[in-house]
Formats: sequence, structure tokens, C-alpha cells
Amino acid sequence: MNWQDINQLNEQKKNELRDMKNREREYKDMQRQLQKAIKQGGESAVPASIKEKVEDFGKAISEFRACVEKAATFQDMDDCRFDIRQPRIEDAASDVWDSLRSVEQLGQSIREIKNFERECKNIAKEVGRSLKEAKRADFSAENLAELEKKLNVITEGCNSAVNKAKELINAGQAEEAWETIDEEFHYGMQDRWEAFKTIRQESIEPLMMCRPIKQGLKDMERGLKDIAKQTDRLKREGKNTASLEEIINKANSIREQAVQLIEKGDCEQAGEILQSAEYLRGAFEREFARLIGLGPILHKRSEEDINQQKELSRQFIDEEFGESKDFQEEIKNRMADMMAQMEKEILNRVMVTVQKVAQETMARLVESAGRVGKTNSVKQLLEYTAKANIEDTKVNQLAQEKADLLNTLAEQKNELEQLRGKNKSLASRVEEIENLAADRTYYGQEAKTLYEQALDITSEGDVEAGKAKLDEAYEKSLNALSKENVIAFTDTPLEEWFSGFVKEAKDEGYVSGKADSTGNIVGYDPGGNVLITEMVKMALEAFDKGEADIETSAPKVAPWAKRYIKKAEELGLNVAENRYRDFNAPATRAEIIRTIIETGGFGTTEPTGVFKDVPKTHPYAPFVEKAYQLGIVGGNPDGTFAPDKSVNRAEVAKIITNALEATKSLAK
Repeated sequence: MNWQDINQLNEQKKNELRDMKNREREYKDMQRQLQKAIKQGGESAVPASIKEKVEDFGKAISEFRACVEKAATFQDMDDCRFDIRQPRIEDAASDVWDSLRSVEQLGQSIREIKNFERECKNIAKEVGRSLKEAKRADFSAENLAELEKKLNVITEGCNSAVNKAKELINAGQAEEAWETIDEEFHYGMQDRWEAFKTIRQESIEPLMMCRPIKQGLKDMERGLKDIAKQTDRLKREGKNTASLEEIINKANSIREQAVQLIEKGDCEQAGEILQSAEYLRGAFEREFARLIGLGPILHKRSEEDINQQKELSRQFIDEEFGESKDFQEEIKNRMADMMAQMEKEILNRVMVTVQKVAQETMARLVESAGRVGKTNSVKQLLEYTAKANIEDTKVNQLAQEKADLLNTLAEQKNELEQLRGKNKSLASRVEEIENLAADRTYYGQEAKTLYEQALDITSEGDVEAGKAKLDEAYEKSLNALSKENVIAFTDTPLEEWFSGFVKEAKDEGYVSGKADSTGNIVGYDPGGNVLITEMVKMALEAFDKGEADIETSAPKVAPWAKRYIKKAEELGLNVAENRYRDFNAPATRAEIIRTIIETGGFGTTEPTGVFKDVPKTHPYAPFVEKAYQLGIVGGNPDGTFAPDKSVNRAEVAKIITNALEATKSLAK
């Protein structure tokens, strides 16, 4: 070969090698696309044949480069082109890219399937949560099976569509898989959600309203047990409790009706029946008060109860003093006197008119007699004049009587106004007494005597002294009720909602009240925040765990609570994990619930976000959810739980009492 051929051959080599650089970049793009497909769809999403095609493409480029570099003649270059470049590089490139596009579509299909598989799982979770709600709502076995069947149709259809698409993917039928995805998911998923919502609205939500009604039934049952105990006590004391037993029987009958309606699914009607039973509470309390010698009772119940109590107070004052009734009778008599005086006044006015007419008539007679001048007329005139003088004297007497009567009437009007003012003042004092007596229970002879003294003092106008007497009477009443074990402490009176819970807590032995500096129990302090130490003691005592044999070495613990905190450490309770925390600080709602659930051994449940402010990720969510399922807590009307809020001692007594009730229910 001459130098020109050699130069031309070298030029061809440069051009071919330059083209191979572009092919090498294309090969790198293929590899990136391949790795992207593997990353998005997994190894299974990329068939081995496509991987081999990409690798063959890279090998062909390397062989072609080596072939070109070795070529010594134009024939060698042609062999490289026709043996390697054209069949293995140029023709294969289009096939490789088509395969990679197929893989990309396959990967996209796989991604879509994964997305919809997650959506199917979401539906399955909601179905599971709804079935749990249905169980908590006490669906009958038949209704629950029917509901589960309807919901399973949705989840099974969803899973079937996913499996069908996966089978098409595994068979490499990317286009068919995409058509299935488009049909089953892009359009079908919304229909599935709508079907689920429809089933929930028609079958589950109507019965979910039964939950608060059932809680009301539990409260009513607890209340009936309490008043039955009180009735039995009175019966043992020789009291005639027939009227109380009749009220209890009526309440039990109403409760049974509500239970039957709930079993039929008519919770709305059951709720109305329970509300109608409220009047029995007031009836029982009034009858109970009568049997044990209570003074007037006025609870924060209803307007009807308040009006009844005010009427009792009025009757009491009328019976004790009779002033109100006397004043009304006196006012009635005064009004009758006023009417009589008015009649006399009208009569006086008539007499004045008669006198005037008589005088005018006499004047005319004198004038006529003078004109006539006859003796018999003068004589007659003198007779008329004498008669007129007599009538004039009578008229004057009547006028004087009239003046006297008017003076008397004015005096009586003034006295009547004074009586009205006095009556108004008494009515005001009566109302003051009624308001002071409201919401209180006066029990025992000593309290009753003080109550009557308060009425005496108030009727004399000294309202402040009357208030003081009423306060003293109420204090005596609370002391008497506490000593007789009717109420737990003097600061947990009957009329308060928490009285029964604290009483039960004291009877069970897991609360003992607050002591003063000398160690004497002075009350329960229901409105005070419950401290962590107090909460731990209550929970341990309620579930018979007691205290440890030794004290904890944790630094911030009150001396009396050291053995209880040590017991919490031994049991592994979460509240005692951080031994350097301030155990004398107020406990939160979430801490109390977790401590009770752990101490009582209730276990936990998978959270569903039943409360808006306790998300599934909240560390205490499984415990709060379990407490809600067991009826230990019910949350706030706005759907929140307030996990970080402190709890007062009255509330914690109710929570632990509910927990013990849940333990008894589970034992059955």
C-alpha cells in the first residue's frame, strides 16, 4: 500500500473509532436505563434476555474497536463493518432500546401495582378497624358475619386484581398488565372506597352511637347498686322503704327496656328512655331525705327539681313562721276595706249634689213667694226653709264624715304600702334562703336545728348571719354523713358526680384521703391534681400489688411513697423507668392510663387513631386505645383525649373504678 492508501485507511479508522465513542456513550445510557429499571421494578422486572442483549451490545463495541485497530487493509475494515458493526451494533441497538422501553413500561406497571397494593392494604386496615368497632358495638354474631362477608368482597376483589396484574408482569405481558391496572385500579379503586363507605354508614356508624348509651347504662347500674345498699341499710334500721324499693324497681324496669332496645339496634330510643329515667333520681333522693330526716335538698339536676325544692322551702317557711300567709290575708282584708271606703266616697259625692240641688230649689221658692205675697205662701215658705235648714245640717254632717273617711283612707293606703314593702322584703329573704339551701344536703338533727336557726335569723333581716348558720349546718351535715359512711369524706358530698366513685375507691381501700400536718384525715381534695406518687399508689393498691419491702433510691420521691415507687420499678412500669424524674409532679392523663393498663395486665391493642390528639405514632397510643375499648375512658365531646393534661383526684377515682369494673367484666 502506498502512503495515500495508508492515510486513507487511517482516516477511516479515526472515523469509525469516533463513531464508537458515541456507541460507547449509548451503551452507558443502556446500562443506566437497565439499572434504573432494576431499581424501580426489582431484579425480577428485568428479564435475563434483555440483560444479555445489553452486555452483547457492549462486547460488540469492544470487539469492533479491537478489529478496527488491527485492520491493515481496506478489506479488513470491511470485514469489521459487515461482521461486527452492522449486525451486532447497528441492528442490535434498536432491538435493545425496544426491550428497555418494554422493561421501563414493565417497571412502571410494577410501581403502579405496588401503589395499588398499598391502597388495598389501606382498605383492608379500614375493614379490620371497622370490624373491631362492630365488635365493640356488640353486633350480633349473625350481623357481624354478614358485615364481614360484605367487607371481604371488597378486600378480596382488590387483592384478586393485584394478583392478576402480577401474573401478567411475571409472564412479561407488560401491555396487558397495564390494561388491567388501568381498568381495576385507576377506575375501580374509587368504587371500592365508595362501597366501603356505604357499608360503614349503613351498618356500623348507626350502632356506634350505642357506645355512650352503654356507658350510661353502666353508670346507671352502678348508681342502682349504690342506692340499693342505702335502701337495705335503712330497712335494717326499721324504716319503711317500700317507696324506695318501688322507685328502684321502676329504674330497673327502664334499664331493662333500654338494654332490649340496644340489642335490637335502636340506640336512639334507648337513649331517650334513659333520659326519661332521670326524674327517678330526684324522686329517690327526696324520699330518702324524708326517711332519714334530711332538711330541704336541692341538687343540680333539672329545672323541675329546682322548682320543686323552692316550693318545699316556701312551705317550710310558711309552716315555721306563717308570715307570708298572714301578710297575704291581711292584704286581702285591706283591699276589702278600701273598696268599702270607695263606696262611701261615692255616696258622699251624691249627697253633695243633693245639697246643691236643694239650695237652688229653696232660692227659687223664696223668689216666687216674694212675688206672690200671699200669707199662706209665706207660711209655706217658712216651713220649706225650716226643712231646708234641717237638710243643710245633715249635709254638713255628711261632709264632715266624708273628710274623716278620706283621712282614714289615706292612712290605710300608707299602711298598705308599708305592708307591701314588708312583704316584698320577706319574699326577697325567702328567695335568699332558697338560693343558699340549693345544692346542699342537710342531714341529722343538729344540722336541721341550725338550718331552722338560719331561717329565723334571715327572717329578721340579718342575711349574712343566716348564711353563716347555713354553712355551719352544712358542715355538721357532711360530718354526720361521713361518720355514718354514707359519703367517703366531708368534701365529697352526695350531690357531686364523683361522690359514688370516691366512696367506692375508699371502700375498696385504694384511696385514704388527705391528711393535715398532724396526720388527721381532713378530706379527699377532689379538685386537686393527682401526683405521680399518688397515682402509682392508687393503681398498685387497686390491683392488689401493694408496696415493696424496701425503699427506692430515686431522689425526688416523698418519703411515704418510696416503697410504692420501688414496687413500680420491680414491676417494670413505664412511669418508674426514669428514676431521676420528679415523682412529686402532677401526673398526665396518658401516664395514668398507661400505668393502670400495665398494672392491671390488660395488654395493649394496635392503635387506630381513635382520638384526634393521640395519633397512631404516639408512644402511649396502644394503651389509650385499649382503655377506650374497655370503657375505662371515653374522651372529650370534640373527639380529643388531651393526653398531656393533668387529672384531678376526683377524675382518677372514676378512671380506676372503671378499670376495676373492666377487670370484673373480663373475668366473666
